[in-house]
Amino acid sequence: MAQFAEERFGLYWAGKEQAHLEAQKPGRATLRPCPDVSVNWETTQNLYIEGDNLEALKLLQKSHNNRVKMIYIDPPYNTGKRFVFKDNFNENTTKYPSKKGLKNDRSNHSNWLNMMYPRLALARNLLTNDGVIFISIDDNEVHHLRTICDEIFGEDNFVAILVWRKKAGGANDAKDVAVEHEYIICYKKLNYGIKKIPLCAERIKDYKFTDEKETTHGKYILKNLNDKSLTDSAGLHFDIECPDGTFLYGVNNQWKCNQKTYCKRLAENRIVFKKGQSGKWTVYYKIYLNEERGTLKFDNHGNTVVKGKNLNSLILHPLNKDGNDEIKELFGSKIFSYPKPTELIKKLIQASTDNNSFILDFFSGSATTAHAVMQLNAEDGGNRKFIMVQLPEPTPENSESQKAGYKNICEIGKERIRRAGKKILDEQKAQNNDLDIGFKVFKIDSQ
Repeated sequence: MAQFAEERFGLYWAGKEQAHLEAQKPGRATLRPCPDVSVNWETTQNLYIEGDNLEALKLLQKSHNNRVKMIYIDPPYNTGKRFVFKDNFNENTTKYPSKKGLKNDRSNHSNWLNMMYPRLALARNLLTNDGVIFISIDDNEVHHLRTICDEIFGEDNFVAILVWRKKAGGANDAKDVAVEHEYIICYKKLNYGIKKIPLCAERIKDYKFTDEKETTHGKYILKNLNDKSLTDSAGLHFDIECPDGTFLYGVNNQWKCNQKTYCKRLAENRIVFKKGQSGKWTVYYKIYLNEERGTLKFDNHGNTVVKGKNLNSLILHPLNKDGNDEIKELFGSKIFSYPKPTELIKKLIQASTDNNSFILDFFSGSATTAHAVMQLNAEDGGNRKFIMVQLPEPTPENSESQKAGYKNICEIGKERIRRAGKKILDEQKAQNNDLDIGFKVFKIDSQ
């Protein structure tokens, strides 16, 4: 009987073994400080590293191992274009038989995986035990990315695939189906690190009613107690006496709670009756701003905190257009294509970091993540620190960016941080007098 080597489930491609070894090789590059193009060099804790992110990740192993609370990356989506990363372990396509329509596809997938694998393996080391990583991706590689992340982070550490609706109203470039979404894959390192997102200012405005509990519980909103859309349950049909002695009968109404919970809310002054123009009563219950499921929420210092909401797996706002608008507002023209909106990254930061966390983006692009960190710090008084890494990829010839004088993507990213920081201060939204809008620039020198 023939003997077979031990087999196990996994994703295999040409160059995988070399990609795995690359993550274990020590780095040989050094960081060259550039204070002349930095902002607040003497005081800032933020970093901007210009160079190959593989070398940058190896260098960060020494200084930031197990210190980064959240990583967000927006890597190349493998749409068929050439990669600018000069890794020396790309696939040798001669290993495959020539089959029309397949050879190039296999090469593209393998090259993309060879580029991503060592970078993700090194990134995992930088995460704190309760840290998480978010990776933006589209249909071209989402299935392969999920599989290599299962291998690197562990299948049990998969958190979710978030679906981000990036545009609305169809797609002019559609072939068969109008694709309006992308994905954001999320993995944790060890301990679950996703938490509730504080309500935005617009949602807080809805809490406009006050009572004697405002000092501790905050203002409240009213929700209709009657909800016939719920699955029918006998325990939710009971009679309620109104202030004038009339009744709302359970046979005609289905309430959102059982009778025991209703009586408890009534005793705690959480039930409100309102009579409409028709003379019919409607029953409402109070939801306070500082409560979560009827219980006061406290921070680590014992202070009440505004309630939050779970990070939803379907993200409908903001849109790609918002990211474009931000670039136009800062630079006066569209000098960068498809930047992620800061509100999107802020949602992820709020769901995964503390006020003093390190946040890393090693495919920094236009530095949306740095912008989002500074903006969020200004809004909630946090002291989060960002680490941006970007290859100085040349901007396209005759592009808006070149016309504006930006020769590579790093120049755009650094200038965006400068302009965004100044704008945040000018708008005087900062709650923190020590808001850090600076960054130290380092360039990678290969040896």
